[in-house]
Amino acid sequence: TLSSSSAASDVYKRQVHLSFIRDIVLRALDLRNRAIETLDQEEREFLLKNLSSFIDDGFESDSSDSENKAEKIRKTLRLLKKINYGALFKSAKILSQLTDAEWLSDFEQLMIDYPSPQPVTIQGISGTILFAEETEAGLIVIGGRTANRYEREAAVLIDLGGNDFYGGNPASASGDRPLSIIVDFSGNDEYSATENFAEGAGILGTGILLDLAGDDIYHGVAFSQGVGIAGIGILADRGGNDEYFGQKYNQGVGFWGCLLYTSRAHE
Repeated sequence: TLSSSSAASDVYKRQVHLSFIRDIVLRALDLRNRAIETLDQEEREFLLKNLSSFIDDGFESDSSDSENKAEKIRKTLRLLKKINYGALFKSAKILSQLTDAEWLSDFEQLMIDYPSPQPVTIQGISGTILFAEETEAGLIVIGGRTANRYEREAAVLIDLGGNDFYGGNPASASGDRPLSIIVDFSGNDEYSATENFAEGAGILGTGILLDLAGDDIYHGVAFSQGVGIAGIGILADRGGNDEYFGQKYNQGVGFWGCLLYTSRAHE
């Protein structure tokens, strides 16, 4: 019958879209890893540990420990030159394909009536979860239209609606989480970061946060809301009466990387 044929077609299309997400995040991860392959583990950890503090004090050494601090600053600058920024930016470009308006519109329509085969439960997430899959890049989560609460990191988190809460470090790419993208379709959402580097922040990676509609509230600590440090950070809010709060280095900050902070909302 036509109805069964249409249902089968929708199932196939959903699988194509979910496979597309998986492919995108793995391709982005491969390029990100190539971007820093000239850095060994110690060097990566050194940059992650020291970059933000050096930026905070303006790359100046104090008199109490000037020689040691100066050597660390020189090491930092040497290591930053070893990064393949071309590969890093290509990784971000690939990941940003998940923000394409036409693709998102198709995906939303296909997932509205998604018959999840069984209830999905994930520690740190409450509400309706339509799909979840662990990948080499991290967790892929598709949330439903209820009011969900997200308090764990994911490589890809797409939420179809509802008044949602995002805690911890939403859309943060740092350390062992080199990629993170959140796309929220609608609802009056709250993004409440408890640590630095969140809400569209990338250090040695890419963090993207796209909120399409709703009256949203953003609480950042430091280095949040569109921040790239040897990485790419993007925060884009497309509508609503939004409020933004943060302590320092928020809402459009870049060092050896790329940032984007944009809003079409009434702030």
